[in-house]
Amino acid sequence: MNQLARFAGILTLTGAGLISISSGPGVLAESGGSEAREDADPVPERLTHEMADAMRAEQVELEKLLAALALRAETYEASQLRFVCEETLIRSSFKTGSGRLSDQDVGRFDYLLGRTSSGEIVERRRPLEKKGSSRWKDLKLSHPQPYRWTLLFSRHNQQLFNYRLAGQEVVHFRLVTVIEFDAILPFTDGTDITQWSGTAYIDAESLDVLRVEAAPPGQQIRLEAATRDYHQAFRLMGIPLRRRPRVHVHEVDLTYQKDGLRLPTLVMTQLYTTTNIEERSLHKQVMQIFTDYQLFQVETDEKLREIRDSANP
Repeated sequence: MNQLARFAGILTLTGAGLISISSGPGVLAESGGSEAREDADPVPERLTHEMADAMRAEQVELEKLLAALALRAETYEASQLRFVCEETLIRSSFKTGSGRLSDQDVGRFDYLLGRTSSGEIVERRRPLEKKGSSRWKDLKLSHPQPYRWTLLFSRHNQQLFNYRLAGQEVVHFRLVTVIEFDAILPFTDGTDITQWSGTAYIDAESLDVLRVEAAPPGQQIRLEAATRDYHQAFRLMGIPLRRRPRVHVHEVDLTYQKDGLRLPTLVMTQLYTTTNIEERSLHKQVMQIFTDYQLFQVETDEKLREIRDSANP
């Protein structure tokens, strides 16, 4: 996997295959695209051949890994209606500029995923303090369903992302393969994983997703432009008549392990405001903590069916 490190190159792949190669850190060149810099030093022919061999090997390795991850995702796709758990949902707001906590709401729910009559998978929540009640409700959040990240490498989603191998690390005491992913679709409301780019940490042995760190595609580039526009905006009594630039951060840990699955345990979604690139002020934060998972062997299990009937009247 690290053969390309010595050449400081980056290989980009989608489900369709190799799409780009860079000549150095952080420099992506579209395959068959832009010409090399005129002032670049010539590359020795021997080194060029070595780079080509290393890139081909890296491409094959990533293609094999993506194929294996697609198969692993099938297990999670078949299991998404198999569990019930408890969720602690903490929604916090902070004062602009100072970052001091201004408001906080804490709720505890029974939590599961349900299927609507149209086939859509949705979140269902029932307040724990009203556990005797059969009333479940939809509560829309501005980020993806945590379980959806287990399907990041499904065959369908592989058509909607570009992927890059980024070495190996240790995360949650496990050896992981690091894969960077870039969304092809634009960021709109942020409620689907296909609108996010970032880094996924994959258990090297089980191929489970252990952690995800995500942000809107191209956020840093847009942030620089938005910050510049903010400072150039018309001011009324010294106050810019333009909203402060915003920064989205989304992180998911999947550390609960049962029946061969890794399930979400902690989700942190943060919205920052900023007036310069280096400094940020926390504006809103949503934290989800998942505990007390119950998994059922089959979706038609009598107990699970009883719960689902109450959640999907």
